[in-house]
Amino acid sequence: MITRPGHSDSITTIDLTNVADSLEKVRSSLAAMHRDAIDVKEKKRLYDMATAKGTTTNFDVGDYVLWSRVDERLAHNKLLAQWVGPFAVTEARPHSFMIRHLLTGSTYEVHGSRLRFYADSSLDVTEEILEFVSNQGMLLGVDGFSDHRYNADASRWDCW
Repeated sequence: MITRPGHSDSITTIDLTNVADSLEKVRSSLAAMHRDAIDVKEKKRLYDMATAKGTTTNFDVGDYVLWSRVDERLAHNKLLAQWVGPFAVTEARPHSFMIRHLLTGSTYEVHGSRLRFYADSSLDVTEEILEFVSNQGMLLGVDGFSDHRYNADASRWDCW
């Protein structure tokens, strides 16, 4: 008779004349549990391998996307990911996409994992959307000055 101390389980009686048969049943049960555990572990390993490669992105030329831009200028070397855009997809490359800023027309090569779908090519780019894009805090560079003059009333140079 086998009982577990402190438990009120049903009592299991083992016939000592058939110990070899009982031992074989326990071994086969343990082997089945081991196979199940290995199957679960293998499924998890394959799932982790598939997700480690990232999700595939599929944007068409003309689609509008958001770009996850990391702002490295923050104090204490903190990184802040911020979704900015929309940007227009101008070219699909094997591992990246070329996107165009709606205001400046500047193009950037961006990995697909940094992009999120915003709208398809039928998006009507209105003045409201352009105003929204202009207020996102992206630093826009100056390509050059077309002309300048000195403003004597304000005591400063005016450039355009």
